[in-house]
Amino acid sequence: MRSTARVAGLEAIVARILRPPVVAPAADPWAEVLALVPAEFRDPLAEKLDGPYSADLEALASWAATPFAPWARPTAAGLRIPAALVAWVLDPSHRYWVGHHCGA
Repeated sequence: MRSTARVAGLEAIVARILRPPVVAPAADPWAEVLALVPAEFRDPLAEKLDGPYSADLEALASWAATPFAPWARPTAAGLRIPAALVAWVLDPSHRYWVGHHCGA
């Protein structure tokens, strides 16, 4: 009789642990950086970030995921990443690597 109660207790614990969590829908991972980009570049940048993998995409995603060093101050209200930088990042003249967050 006692072992039946223990088994029932263990089953209740397992059911509670294995119950699928209720998770909010994932937010757009690029929303934060896209808000900092001039409006005319948001759609092309979002399209490129969601595109197929490439070495250029890896560098771009690295920059978009952490546009500023971890030790930098929070961005000021209304800050926009310069249009020239975004235009270059969308069509770089050579391969690049963003190492500003290494060791973070």
